Amino acid sequence: ELADLVMKRFNSVADIEEAINEFFSNEERTQISSDAEEAGNDFIEVAKGFCNERCFDESALYFKPLLNAMHEEGSCTDASEFCGSCQENADSYLSASTSIAMPCCLKNVAEKTIEAYDLVEERYEDLVERIDGVISDTLSAAAKERVDEIVAEVRTQAGCIGEV
Repeated sequence: ELADLVMKRFNSVADIEEAINEFFSNEERTQISSDAEEAGNDFIEVAKGFCNERCFDESALYFKPLLNAMHEEGSCTDASEFCGSCQENADSYLSASTSIAMPCCLKNVAEKTIEAYDLVEERYEDLVERIDGVISDTLSAAAKERVDEIVAEVRTQAGCIGEV
């Protein structure tokens, strides 16, 4: 339903630009553009650091045994459902050894991601609610309920990941 709504409304870049200009004030567009540019630059710097520090190999060495431990005994068969068995197995694995530590380069990526999420949540909460209201007005009750379920599940799973 949401996909149909988007496909009917936006057929060109001009349609998207028109909707943005209708929905957001000049001040909001300026703030969003500035934040997006800053986020893009931050992403490039973090990505360069990740690559320059050869963090891919370190990250793989960190995640491989963690993921293996999560899936031990078949209790965590789908990591997209992290809360429960996956979380418990990951927590047990990480708690069992004091020598297991997230590589600094990977920790930097995680911290920057959390900072970006927090910024968006803090700065754009009202705007997101406004967008949600406009979209919700066009969706059926069943579609609204499904969107709410998905958002709640994403928040729950993110919370469990954050606890580990």
